[in-house]
Amino acid sequence: MTFRNPTYITKTKHGVYYFQARIPRFYCQKYGIKKRLIRKSLRTKNRKLALSLASRIWSRYCVMIYLDQPMSEKSKGQKQLESLFEGEAHLLQEDFKLTQNATIAIKVFDRYDEISPNNTYLQSIFWDSLEDYEHNAIRFVQENEIDLDHYRPKLKPASIKPPQPESTSNSLRILDFDELLEKYLAFRKANKVVQKSLNLYRDQITLFKDLTNIKRSNEITLETVESFAILLPKVPSRRKIRPEYKNRSLEELLVAQIPDEDYLSEYTISTYSTNVKSFLDWCIKFKYCAQGVTVALDGAFTKATSYPYLHYTDDDIRLLFLSERYLKGKHTQKSHYWVPLIALYTGARQNEICQLLCEDVKEIYLSSGVKIFYFDFNDEDFKSLKNQKAKRTVPIHSELVKLGFLDFVERQKQKGNDRIFNDLKEKAGKFNADFSKWFGRYRVECGVVSSPPDKRKVFHSFRHTLTTQLRNHPDDIPIENIQEVIGHSHKATILRVYARELSMEKKYEIIKKIKFDVDLKKIRRWVKN
Repeated sequence: MTFRNPTYITKTKHGVYYFQARIPRFYCQKYGIKKRLIRKSLRTKNRKLALSLASRIWSRYCVMIYLDQPMSEKSKGQKQLESLFEGEAHLLQEDFKLTQNATIAIKVFDRYDEISPNNTYLQSIFWDSLEDYEHNAIRFVQENEIDLDHYRPKLKPASIKPPQPESTSNSLRILDFDELLEKYLAFRKANKVVQKSLNLYRDQITLFKDLTNIKRSNEITLETVESFAILLPKVPSRRKIRPEYKNRSLEELLVAQIPDEDYLSEYTISTYSTNVKSFLDWCIKFKYCAQGVTVALDGAFTKATSYPYLHYTDDDIRLLFLSERYLKGKHTQKSHYWVPLIALYTGARQNEICQLLCEDVKEIYLSSGVKIFYFDFNDEDFKSLKNQKAKRTVPIHSELVKLGFLDFVERQKQKGNDRIFNDLKEKAGKFNADFSKWFGRYRVECGVVSSPPDKRKVFHSFRHTLTTQLRNHPDDIPIENIQEVIGHSHKATILRVYARELSMEKKYEIIKKIKFDVDLKKIRRWVKN
């Protein structure tokens, strides 16, 4: 269906709407108005807004003309008409802006309210999945203290539906379990969940299916979830890899005599339970299974104690960077030399560094006129990041510059290498697999060892090392600024949703404060390529 515009509104070939009207001859003669045709841009391509604005101007215009508002001076009529346009346009556009932003914010908060209050994981990724216009709308509503209830649509009494009875098995949507799992993973992927996590969800939910022998979604009942909770602790860890288990069926393993130390750990069982429960919550929400099935998992497994990674001590750092490899230039791979150094001075995650492109090393002039170089950690092209907060820029520390890192990157460009560490190959969408294995061996070789489960020192400890040093810096650096440098999500809603990016000047000042008790002048510069 096509809609005809009223005669007082027209649209240009670029899609911009204009108001137009012809002034009566007697009025022009009386008030000295030279141009009979008035044509004014409404400054919008939105038809609904243009019609509202034009109709209000047309009403005011008619009143002014036919009531013959007195004007004593020539050309005053033209000025009054101009001011009429400006005033009405400003008022209506402001009103439209309020309504538009309030409507967007209401939809965002309503979607958030649909998430289970107990599902903190989905809640945490919800804000990162929003589009820029949604963040802007929420910020606008917050800054202007808008009462959203005023903009919520008012329901007529006749439109209010009586409460519906709880779903029964007869009203459930039925799908093959494999198809249901694919829909769930597609839903999580649309909410910016990385592939590594998706693979984990697939494995864990598939085990739920195998333990319960579920074929279709309507077979998910309280009894089947209870059987999963009973059987899960009887599954051996790494059953598809360990020689003594990989050739035996799951049914055989459940009744076999297995040493206690070979079963899934408390932490792993807790992870399985959490992720399967999230899947079941989603099934309930979209009516693939009945309410209450997750009760069987509530309190079934004690949350295992979580031991964070430890930071590296000054002694650890000296062992890692004043080793024979660094002092005598015995590194055979460029990534082995540079990746630990970059992690030490940026706190970046392992794959964030391993996947860097040469073009991700950029330069900028600060307001003081000083030129600095920085890393642009992004998820463009083939690259991936843990979450949206991991997308950030971090100034390159002067120690890396002194060691010749910028010269090394330039040589990589001259050789036609797009990636900085082209010695690392991609595996399952990541570039850190081979490096991770090498660093684990190198760390032990240097004498920096872990004592599981509570004393874990791994590559990720570089993030804890940087954070710990900056947190204890005498200048008292705000924790939210440290989080932004290392790409860690803010817990506070006002910082996570509304705060703007930290300026490069402030980031540069933070990076300059990083100093370790290790003399990097002693190590050999990387001269190979």
